[in-house]
Amino acid sequence: MKIKQVFFMLIFILTNISANPLAEGEMWIRVSDYLDNLRGGVTITVYDINWQIVDMGITASTTVEQYGNAFIWMDGEPVSTSDSAYAMGPLEYEETYYFVIDNKYAKIHVGEHSQTPDEHLYFKNNTFTLNPTHNTFTLVSQADWNVKTVVVKNSFNAGNVKIDNTLHTNIGTNGLTKIFGEPTFPHTLEAIDNQSYDNYLRKFQSWSKNGSYYASNKTASITAVSATYTANFLNQFNLTFKNSFVGVGNGGTIKVNGITESSPTIEHHVLQFNSITVETVYQVINGIEYLFKEWNDGVTSSSRTITPTDNKNFTASFTGRPYNGYRNLHFNDSDPVGTPIKLFWNEHPNKKVTKYQIWRKHGKSGSYQLIATKYRGTTTYTDYDYSITHNTSTDNLTWYDVRAYYSTEESYAEPDYKAIYGEMLFKHNRGKGDSIYAQISINENNITNFPNPFNPTTEVSYQLKESGHVTIKVYDVLGKEVANLVDEVKPSGKYNVTFNGAELSSGIYFISMRVNNFYKTQKIILAK
Repeated sequence: MKIKQVFFMLIFILTNISANPLAEGEMWIRVSDYLDNLRGGVTITVYDINWQIVDMGITASTTVEQYGNAFIWMDGEPVSTSDSAYAMGPLEYEETYYFVIDNKYAKIHVGEHSQTPDEHLYFKNNTFTLNPTHNTFTLVSQADWNVKTVVVKNSFNAGNVKIDNTLHTNIGTNGLTKIFGEPTFPHTLEAIDNQSYDNYLRKFQSWSKNGSYYASNKTASITAVSATYTANFLNQFNLTFKNSFVGVGNGGTIKVNGITESSPTIEHHVLQFNSITVETVYQVINGIEYLFKEWNDGVTSSSRTITPTDNKNFTASFTGRPYNGYRNLHFNDSDPVGTPIKLFWNEHPNKKVTKYQIWRKHGKSGSYQLIATKYRGTTTYTDYDYSITHNTSTDNLTWYDVRAYYSTEESYAEPDYKAIYGEMLFKHNRGKGDSIYAQISINENNITNFPNPFNPTTEVSYQLKESGHVTIKVYDVLGKEVANLVDEVKPSGKYNVTFNGAELSSGIYFISMRVNNFYKTQKIILAK
């Protein structure tokens, strides 16, 4: 066969079809408008019985007068002359194929033949005809092709999708457009769940068709209509929760959806439009009780329900104060009547609790007053203003509070008063061998200590001729304050306080007392 002029056939060689045995022969396709003129730029597509494309060709881009035939060469080998055409195929014996041209398709069966078949399939006026010379090929039927345009996209305008079990990646904002002939339907769409894009994990929810709900399963079958199918996804937001304790860190516990977790929590995944509940927990760490202050986004409710719109970390900040559970405040209530009331308490376990305030209220009409400050290492205080009584009138109830101070946050423990029956004591110094107190007139202010030198403690004695706010402090030779022994209002009388220099180095120190307009400093020596 000789072709005098090159015209019209586009063809890819199908590399994925395994033809065994191969149909050997020729199949000529004429794409005619009228008489002997052939049309240029015509696409000829060959599908297998499952509507999978097995080959495709396009005729030459111009229309020329025909002196031969456009063709498909069936055995996969070039035709005898190099300028004649390109091979299309191969196709297999005893298989059925669909040939599509313009808006028509022909169903062709390739039969068995012992000789090389030379079949001629013509297409003119939207009609297929087959030259039955060898009867290897059978024109089973023909019908309209009627293409449908299907657009497939994801709601987040990116990502991947499967069409007819073929994965398509990076389909972009406009999605993927497919042109399908009507006979090829139904087709299958499959959404790809758990796609990560733009810092979010996307969770599949449903398919929509032209904006309306279509199907809830990831895999959906579509019928022969032109439409836009969208796989709808919701964002999965990642949330973590933690505490913030001044000087301590992010430990402790926190409740998420009613379950207590360690802080910082694990990452919690919350689907878009869903909610999660978080609640702070009252806790005591190293003897400090922590009270919720606010969340890092300004919310002041300790329990909250969050409907997230983004990935986020939530931090609950707390204020700490000394916990009273270790205090065990009690009195010398078994001592004889008339004995000055003495307070006892336990040292707070947190070493950053550096001092204790002593507060008092007497009787129903009394007011709460700060009467003394004691520093760490002291666990007793004697109130020389009130003595033990067996008169249980409510007017004699005397309330005391030993309030610990937490230096890290400059906070005091919650007020926690304990009561004992007491009467005002006007006599301050007990006489030797006496069962009562003898009143002594004090004419001057003074301060002394014994022993001096000392190691490591010395008893500081001081007296006040009248009531006033007393401060007694210890300084090193550079003038740096190393101890504050007394800082409180006291009535006229004689008092003692112990100075412990166990944590100081040997050397010269100065102790000073200030009350009203009186000021005195004296040298003391710590000799280890």
